[in-house]
Amino acid sequence: MRCVCVQAEKARKNAEAELSDSSSHVTEINIVMQNLTNDKHRLEGDMVMMRQQLDDAVTARRAAEERSERLGIEVAYYYYYYYFFDPGTQFPRKEKITLCNIKSTKIKLE
Repeated sequence: MRCVCVQAEKARKNAEAELSDSSSHVTEINIVMQNLTNDKHRLEGDMVMMRQQLDDAVTARRAAEERSERLGIEVAYYYYYYYFFDPGTQFPRKEKITLCNIKSTKIKLE
């Protein structure tokens, strides 16, 4: 009877040790999962921010292309006007102002 009690006590101690080990493993896994969840949320926030920055950059690029296209058309107009008409002809006042604006914009773009 005593032998059975000793064996039962050893079995109980082994079960308690396994329970303690399992409990510590579960705690470690929970910590790792929490860290991974936090990293996931941080990365998702970073992705949203990067998407917004990309959208802003694409919008700015389109606006710059449109502005460049308009300036190219105006430059072509003035090139045609200057070289196919009498070079001594004076530009009308509005065209002089526009030509000055084109030159200043060109300098800013460079």
